[in-house]
Amino acid sequence: QHKAYKFVSHPPQSSKSPPADKDLLQRYVLTILFLMRGYIDQDTLSEEMNLNADACDWNPKIIKCNKDDKSEDFGRVMYLDLGKQFMVGSIPSEIGYLTNLVDLALNNNQLVEKLPSTLGLLTKLTQLDISVNANINGQIPTELGSLTSLTELYLWKNNLVGTIPTEFGKLNKMEYLYIDENLLTGTIPTELGRLTALDWLYLGWNNLKGRIPTEIGRMTSLTVFSVDECHTLDSTIPTELALATDMYYLILNGNSFTGTIPSELAAFGTSLDRLYLQGNQLSGTIPSELGMLSELQVLTIEENNLTGTIPTTLGRLSVLQTLTMYKNQLTGTIPSELVGSSDSLETLELHNNQLEGSIPDIFISFYNLTTFYIDYNDITGSIEFMCPLGIEWMFADCVEKVECTCCSDCY
Repeated sequence: QHKAYKFVSHPPQSSKSPPADKDLLQRYVLTILFLMRGYIDQDTLSEEMNLNADACDWNPKIIKCNKDDKSEDFGRVMYLDLGKQFMVGSIPSEIGYLTNLVDLALNNNQLVEKLPSTLGLLTKLTQLDISVNANINGQIPTELGSLTSLTELYLWKNNLVGTIPTEFGKLNKMEYLYIDENLLTGTIPTELGRLTALDWLYLGWNNLKGRIPTEIGRMTSLTVFSVDECHTLDSTIPTELALATDMYYLILNGNSFTGTIPSELAAFGTSLDRLYLQGNQLSGTIPSELGMLSELQVLTIEENNLTGTIPTTLGRLSVLQTLTMYKNQLTGTIPSELVGSSDSLETLELHNNQLEGSIPDIFISFYNLTTFYIDYNDITGSIEFMCPLGIEWMFADCVEKVECTCCSDCY
């Protein structure tokens, strides 16, 4: 702040400069922020922060101001991009004086300590990015709930603690909300269900617990919903998620969800591209209705407690690239109908189940397959016919049960 004070002691010589009191205050705050860039040497800094120039002209790649000289906000900074500027230190509370900011980026720096509550004064903000600052800690200020013009908020990959503010339910223009990869605790607030304009919601890699609120189903515009690797999210997967019929990515892996895979997920129809359910405590059979997800490219349901047979309807997934079902309690034979995805399937992992019988000869049609794991089952017979496919990773019980001279590993 002392260095910043020295810089503002020389006001810019501009015939169209805004009122001196506002200009000096803005100049002071911008100076604080510019001086936080650890890689800038004094000579470069002096050249960039020309004492005889308006602060809006310091660096057009970082600062953009209102250029309408008929506007009462003429000369006020509107866009401030300090992402990837090697900034060090804490975000100054004085940033709250830049009340005309529309877009603020402080991402990918080395910022530390708590987010200032004065961010809540920037009520014209539509985009706020403070992601990837590993030493930012403390709680998310509830004052951010006052930023009702926000459409994008990025706070991911920090060390934020505490709960997700219920005040976020007021941000009814929000389209993209990323608060994943932090240390957040508590439950997912039901108030988030009010964000009906939300498109992408990333909450994963936190320490969240409890259930997914059924109110999430009100987010009918939602295309990405991610709560992966929170570990203590539990209860059943709410069928109301299927109300978001434009869902593209549904990422629920690495939790403690119980119950069955809801057949209602078939309502996603042609919109769903990826469904991640692995690493939970799901039980029951695999719904045959999943075969209605005709545009699905990735289906991962491994490491659960699923039983029954592999539905033949999965063969309808003609663009499927990855199908992983290992470490369940699946029984029966591997259906030949799976060859319906032969044009696209690259990964098929079925190991560590209770599957039996032989591999269907028609699997020679899987000419794009690069990974094929069937070990630790009761599968018998020969899979020599698959050797010409040149599968890079093929594991089988070829010590005793399966004949395979081209397998990369035998058990």
